[in-house]
Parts: sequence; C-alpha cells; structure tokens
Amino acid sequence: MTINPGIGIFLFLAAFFILTVVNSYIYLKRRKNKKAEKALAEQHMEPVRLEKKHLQNCIVLSDRDEILDLLPKGAVAAEVGVLAGDFSEKILARTAPKQLYLMDTFFSNDWVESKNKRFNPESHLGFLKERFKEQINRNVVHLQKGISWEVLKQFDDHFFDWIYVDAGHSYPEVYDDLLQAKRLIKPNGYIIMNDYIFYSHAEEVNYGVIQAVNKLCLDDNFEVTHFALHPQMYCDVVLKRIV
Repeated sequence: MTINPGIGIFLFLAAFFILTVVNSYIYLKRRKNKKAEKALAEQHMEPVRLEKKHLQNCIVLSDRDEILDLLPKGAVAAEVGVLAGDFSEKILARTAPKQLYLMDTFFSNDWVESKNKRFNPESHLGFLKERFKEQINRNVVHLQKGISWEVLKQFDDHFFDWIYVDAGHSYPEVYDDLLQAKRLIKPNGYIIMNDYIFYSHAEEVNYGVIQAVNKLCLDDNFEVTHFALHPQMYCDVVLKRIV
C-alpha cells in the first residue's frame, strides 16, 4: 500500500501545526504563571513600615533564650517548626510548660554536618519520640505531625498562652501561620516569630517574615514587645496585642 505524497505532506504539516500550537500554549501559560508569581513575589517583598505605637514598648534582648525567661511558667504553649528539638529542650527547661505542643512535618534531615547527623527524614519522628519520651509519657509534650497552619486549625480559639513560630519562611507560609496563631493565643498571649530577617544569606533566598509580621501588627493591632538579637541577625520578635 502506497501513500499519496500529497496526503503525506498534508499529514506532516498538520502534525507540525498541532505541535507548534501546543508548544506555544505551554510557553504562554508558563510565561503567564511566571509573571503572576513574580508579581506576587514583588508585592510581598514591598517593605511595610511599623508605626511608633508598634515599637514604643520594645525591649532589645541579647538572644532568643532570654525570651524564654520572660514567658509565663506553667503555660500551654506550642512550638511550630521543631526540627531536632534543640530549642524545644530549652523551652521545657526554662519555662516548665504545663503542656507543650511540638508541630512539624517531622520529615526532614538534621541541620548538623552530614557525618554527625542524628536523623534523616525517615527517622525524624522516631528521633523526637525518643528524645522527649519522658515528657510524652507524662502527657506534657505532644507531637503534632503535619503542615503547620493545617495543624494549628485543629485547635480552639484562645487555646495557647504563647506560640513560637519557626516553620516555613515564605510570605504565604508565615502569614498563614500568623493568621492561625493570632486566633489561638489568649487575649494577653504572645506570638514569638523566629528569623525576622528580609533575606537569608545562609540559604541565599528571600524571606517573607518581616512583611508578614509587620502586616499583622498593622492590620490586627499587635506590638513588638521584645526584639532578640542573633549573631547573624536571624532575630526573633515577640508580639502582643496592643491594649
């Protein structure tokens, strides 16, 4: 069976045309998405200024450990973003919480050098269970696995005395965490936000922490009560509702 040369050329041109249209569609869609993502990123990277009322009571601390000594003892608290639990251990020792909810995906590598890693994604949760076995058995520590803001949604309003947030660092992630945190703290409660920095020089990526925190202060009438320094300026801020 032979194919008419004219039909063959027609089929080739038709296939070429369809392929061109499909590729053009994919290219334009990707370009549109990239433009939208860039516009969103630029919008969220716009600096937001705090007013005098948001800072007039702010006290500067030497590091975030000092924050723990100022928090109420015997509190119901949460740490959002736990990793190895190193800071969790300090929370337990210095604040003696009644209940401490540790929230994380529990599927990460340890932050230390490769040869000294204490866990990998598969063993992450098991590492924390073992590290805080005693406190878990005493019903003080509770491990909550999942995406931070989705886990926070499971709690009733005004459940926590204070919440420490150190999870995702993009603007949408931070703001979603803060939207839940403001609902969950008691009227006189605290939100402590880690890594209040515009750009992470260690990772070479933009953070959205400053933008999200400042927006919360402006929109929901929060003030910065404490600003805790860090040697590389990955600072912490303590937030409380303005009375």
